[in-house]
Amino acid sequence: MSEEKDALNPLVHVLGLQRSGTNYLVELIRQNTTERIILTGDRTVCWKHALPNEQSNNASYSGLSAGNAVNSHPEILICLIAKHPKHWLASAVKPGHDLLIKRKHLTNGGSPNILKLLELYREFYKGWIDLLKQRQNKTSSPFLVFSYEKTLRQPFKSTEQVSKILSLDMKSSTDFIDPTRVPYSKPMNAEKRSNILNGIWHLPDEHDEMVERFMTQNRDLMGMLGHV
Repeated sequence: MSEEKDALNPLVHVLGLQRSGTNYLVELIRQNTTERIILTGDRTVCWKHALPNEQSNNASYSGLSAGNAVNSHPEILICLIAKHPKHWLASAVKPGHDLLIKRKHLTNGGSPNILKLLELYREFYKGWIDLLKQRQNKTSSPFLVFSYEKTLRQPFKSTEQVSKILSLDMKSSTDFIDPTRVPYSKPMNAEKRSNILNGIWHLPDEHDEMVERFMTQNRDLMGMLGHV
């Protein structure tokens, strides 16, 4: 697939909240399929961190919401990735996080508002899953939902799902690239990887209890995201 064709006709678009592993999933797909099928940045149909009802940042879709921009391309496979809520929250509350800079309503006096952050998590993923299900029913457009932690544990299996839907070849498992360090992401050493895979999030007890209640109240959503 030529660079020009790739720029005009990407086959995959990744969505997820900030610090949810979008860059990681993009690199897995980009580096381990035999064709160039994915783009990020301004050339995509919408900002990958946008809620469905937020306006698309792509000038070609001026006036359209991110959800409507996605709906205008039924040929594109949408891949939605989510971290476990505890894992995501532990990252999101760190000082200087771009999420809190871009969405200032998530703070109280500069400090993260945990309930508002969890509500954003619910609104983002439920909103996109509802829209993608409706899109699938109308146009038979498939979509995939990835758990970041499961993808980190079994990267080949995760990328294989994309290749099967698009009928593309993958690099052999012996050549498979599992990037634990990707552009725009923080380095991942063996200890950090082990903590993630073993569910060690280092959340304060109060926050941990809030997430437990959140997960119980949103059990169906957690099931769809692979976090049960």
